[in-house]
Amino acid sequence: LFPYQLLGSLTLMNMLTGVMVDVVGTTAQMEQEEQSLKMLKRDIADVVNLTDENHDRTVTAVEFAHMIQNPEAVRKLYEGGV
Repeated sequence: LFPYQLLGSLTLMNMLTGVMVDVVGTTAQMEQEEQSLKMLKRDIADVVNLTDENHDRTVTAVEFAHMIQNPEAVRKLYEGGV
């Protein structure tokens, strides 16, 4: 009887540990994605501010042409997957 109780307890503990590891992994992945999204938004805002000539927070065709000629802007957009 004792070996079955021991085996049952260890099995249950192992299952709970697996669930906890899965939850922590999922949470870490979600936080990493959220952080990446924040960084991408910041980088795109920096690029728009850098190339926005009339300060209306929109990018016209002329401003876009200037944007793609700016190596720093192109690098930030490329790193963001744009």
